[in-house]
Amino acid sequence: MTEITNFNFYKELHLSELKRKNDIDSLVGYPTTLITILIGSAFYFFKSENFTYKSTDNSFLIFLLILIVCLFGTSIVVAIVFLIKMYLNTFKKYKYLPSPLTLKKREKELYEHYEGFYLETESKESYKKAIEYADNEFKKDLLNYYIDYGTNNQIVNDNRTKDYYSSRKCLTFAIFLLSLIGILILIK
Repeated sequence: MTEITNFNFYKELHLSELKRKNDIDSLVGYPTTLITILIGSAFYFFKSENFTYKSTDNSFLIFLLILIVCLFGTSIVVAIVFLIKMYLNTFKKYKYLPSPLTLKKREKELYEHYEGFYLETESKESYKKAIEYADNEFKKDLLNYYIDYGTNNQIVNDNRTKDYYSSRKCLTFAIFLLSLIGILILIK
């Protein structure tokens, strides 16, 4: 691969991680809706008449019902924690390229550095060489930005995706538990 191909490759990786960030941000709607539905359903099941103890009730079923309700509440809370972590970028920050003004200043700084060097050595092609070396160094700087920032953003995105799927697992478990709660209330 040539240097320019590597440059474009890392640039595309960096840009794809920024796009992936937006895709992950858009995923938060489904679990949030599911949590709302689950909590609403739970309030429907958790009427006081379903949890009053009568002497004819099976003690084991009551104990099992209370245990499953606690597990349901825990799974909802854990799912919410994972969603918060996902939404807050797992408490890490994305990295973005410096502003265009900062990049332009860096490019000018590099040009002035190399121009000064070639003027001191009294080279005849100082202007051409200064531009060439400044361009090469600037591309190296950009390449390093793309590699460092793309890597950081990929790690953040991977962690956010893991948190998203962990919240979905918790919500799936909560749906199962809510179904059990409904069945136990009917049996009771």
